[in-house]
Amino acid sequence: MKFLGIAIASSLHFVVRAVVGTVMVRYNRQFKKSIIPIFSEDSFKGMKETFKLGFYSVMLKVMGWWAFDVFTLLST
Repeated sequence: MKFLGIAIASSLHFVVRAVVGTVMVRYNRQFKKSIIPIFSEDSFKGMKETFKLGFYSVMLKVMGWWAFDVFTLLST
């Protein structure tokens, strides 16, 4: 089946995750209580650390990408 099998499996996985997520959000009262609105004060606690960690993660990814490009260029 080659790529068709991968496409079918990925589609089924996506649909199952969507159904489970929708059911959990819609019918689970504890889950609804744990959701913090985006404009709540709690949403912005620790935002500096989150952005700092995100920046370092992105830079780590970009540096690896650039190193691959440079090594590829040097090897040609």
